[in-house]
Amino acid sequence: AEEWHISPVDSMWYKGGVKQPFRAVGEAGKQGETAPSPEMFKKGEGKYYWIVFRWDGDTNDFIPDTLDDRKGCEPLYSYNTYVVDRTSYYELHVWVEDPDTPGNSKYDIIRLPKEGVTNPFLEFLGYDRIRNPKSPISLGGIKNEIDFFYWHLSGIHNATDGGVTDIWVGRKTVKKHQVLTTLERDSAAAIIRTNLPNTSWKLILKDSQGELLLPINFGTPVRHEGNLTKASSNDLIYILQMGGVQDTFPSALDYDSKFKKDGGNGLVYSLIDTVTGINSGYKAFISQHAGNNGDLPRAILSTIGEKQGTDKEYQVSIGDTLKIGFTNADYLYDYYIEAVDPTQAAKFGFTVYKTNGTFKVTQTDPDEKFKAIIYELHYNGKFFKDTVTIKPIVAVATP
Repeated sequence: AEEWHISPVDSMWYKGGVKQPFRAVGEAGKQGETAPSPEMFKKGEGKYYWIVFRWDGDTNDFIPDTLDDRKGCEPLYSYNTYVVDRTSYYELHVWVEDPDTPGNSKYDIIRLPKEGVTNPFLEFLGYDRIRNPKSPISLGGIKNEIDFFYWHLSGIHNATDGGVTDIWVGRKTVKKHQVLTTLERDSAAAIIRTNLPNTSWKLILKDSQGELLLPINFGTPVRHEGNLTKASSNDLIYILQMGGVQDTFPSALDYDSKFKKDGGNGLVYSLIDTVTGINSGYKAFISQHAGNNGDLPRAILSTIGEKQGTDKEYQVSIGDTLKIGFTNADYLYDYYIEAVDPTQAAKFGFTVYKTNGTFKVTQTDPDEKFKAIIYELHYNGKFFKDTVTIKPIVAVATP
């Protein structure tokens, strides 16, 4: 665990040597200044009330600042609930009693943004299909529920030659019992309105029971630059590309349980910044669906580089970094290329850059051409092989 300490210089909390936006030592207030201190009390079964107290200079004590008071009430918890003013937001400390294991009783902290200020806050607006930060967004048209497709792989199936293996090693590594996920088979983005500092871009979904939703992750927020409807020009809108966390699970039911509690559905999610602890409202709903192994179209090899021959023979310019293109690429999880005969391919200076799926040839040879195999892994765990002929050529300069 990272070490927390209080700096003697500025009286701020530091986590792992990094300054946090929390003051550790309170500043003395002026005598007689109002100091809100809400507490929750019970007035009967199912009847709970917030009682807010203010400082009274005459009695030199806190007195009820509501039409109600504490007469006939009993505290809801063995410890009082209280509020801390953190300048940019309020911090509500709620004591949660564990009657079975008293040692597990603790304060839950809920952070609430202040209205009408430019200090950090986080508002989760919903989802949309967005690839480009310059795309127009209509806040009235975004959704708060998204279909999340996943495939639990019983093995890696060779769809070309038959057979099943336990592992795929390409640009990525995929193992038996891994889950591969996609968001509506398209680029999904969460849309947020926020003034969080740039050092706090570590966002994750949290469900209404306090558990983090680890099967979904987010990229770095990007400031939206396109047209925006139903919002003021002062709004700071960001988009976060979402992805599925690929992990191994003994069964699809084990993966499903990450989205459900006690076998039920209907959990609602909020965004939480894991650095500051700032929480959005609960607005997201997730509907996850187990994919069918036969429900994905095949991604078809379409081109290598810019020049295409016939019958899977491709002419490529020497010295160029060459990309491999596919139709139905949204259904493709991974791919890579390798030479059928590495010794022959070496005569052409054939080099593969596996991390990004590109390759290069640097010279021609009297043999003129060589063969390579392109392997394509789909989300459902099936992989195909395309054998192609590559003919390196010297590009003709355009006059």
